[in-house]
Amino acid sequence: MRNQLGYDGVIITDGLYMQGISDRWMLSQAATLAIMAGNDLVEGSYTVAQVGSVISGLKQALQDGRLTQAQIDRSVERILLMKVEQGIISK
Repeated sequence: MRNQLGYDGVIITDGLYMQGISDRWMLSQAATLAIMAGNDLVEGSYTVAQVGSVISGLKQALQDGRLTQAQIDRSVERILLMKVEQGIISK
């Protein structure tokens, strides 16, 4: 979406717990791959343990270089800009 269509808004995954995904990857792996692919927000964690697993997976991806801090920062910027545009937060 970003490279081919030039879209620079917030991209949110569908539920990463869906069988087509969960049959192949653990939730933490799927979330990491989704962020690596350009998603800003991941949907799928619905327990405290799952959230912790996803956070651990993303931290590991940062440590081993599969994700960069710049990628995370760009996602945060897009999310905050969307919130400002929607009146959820103010500047």
